Amino acid sequence: MGIARALAANPQLLLLDEPFGALDAFTRDQMQTLLLKLWQETGKQVLLITHDIEEAVFMATELVLLSSGPGRVLERLPLNFARRFVAGESSRSIKSDPQFIAMREYVLSRVFEQREAFS
Repeated sequence: MGIARALAANPQLLLLDEPFGALDAFTRDQMQTLLLKLWQETGKQVLLITHDIEEAVFMATELVLLSSGPGRVLERLPLNFARRFVAGESSRSIKSDPQFIAMREYVLSRVFEQREAFS
């Protein structure tokens, strides 16, 4: 409902902070699909903040990794999985692709590096 309310204001940038965090896996997948289709149809810029690594890799056209604290940009990763999805490839096919798995594992390794360095 919050996404619909935000779109009603017709913003140039849609800022979403953990919009799917409280959803079950099935509903989260449906909402990710809906958001990617809205992104394709409206051409709006979307800034999605998430702690879900798989969600970030799947939905981002550019993933920005931030440090634990103080927050600074560690790395920017251009990604094309969201574009592949809106072009018609299934999410299941994308998420089982070795390139997707490798990127997800890379991002996880960077996150754990930060966590260990900050501990």
